[in-house]
Amino acid sequence: MKEIIIQNPNNLPTINFRNLMQLQGDLKNITKTNLEKLKQSIIKYGYFVPAFVWINEGKYYVIDAHQRIKALLSLADEGLKIPKIHYIEIEAENKKEAAEKLLFINSRFGEINPDTDFFDDFDLDLDILKEIEIPELDFDVLNPEIGNDKKENTKLKMGLSLGESYDYIVFRFDNEFDFRFICDYFELENEDFSKTKNEKLVGIGRILHSDKLLKLIQ
Repeated sequence: MKEIIIQNPNNLPTINFRNLMQLQGDLKNITKTNLEKLKQSIIKYGYFVPAFVWINEGKYYVIDAHQRIKALLSLADEGLKIPKIHYIEIEAENKKEAAEKLLFINSRFGEINPDTDFFDDFDLDLDILKEIEIPELDFDVLNPEIGNDKKENTKLKMGLSLGESYDYIVFRFDNEFDFRFICDYFELENEDFSKTKNEKLVGIGRILHSDKLLKLIQ
């Protein structure tokens, strides 16, 4: 039986993941696609990020690691052996404070820089974008000079699914008249943008709510 590797170099305490209790409820969901990505990352790299746990009256509540536990459950159902996982204890006076700390842990105060040099700095293959889920990192923006033939072969594809972080549609206009008509119709006065390291402007502020668009075509 294949066994998932648990990377615990600091000898943190461990626990059977099935003994961990959920705390976040329906706060977050994970799609089948992203669950598969997470499972494959655990198979490839092992389980290396400890769970954050609040211990109360002998019960172990998950503060951070809910999606990883879902992935472990799925891997176990597929026949893989899952050893005990390591965890870090988070202190909280009560369940309310534990829930508040859960929200802080899940908060993203920092923003992903779409023009980052991170991939170049560490010589990372951009194909890794197929394995992770960071919507702000766009393959074509990170490769503005990539050839058309290579673009066709390497661009990312994703199924249409409502509820994803990318559940929007962007319209491209071939003429100024149509573009200005839509801008006037929806009262779009400002055009936010970001500038890439290659001085390419990338629009980020012209996303319309579906209600308005549906009214327009009815």
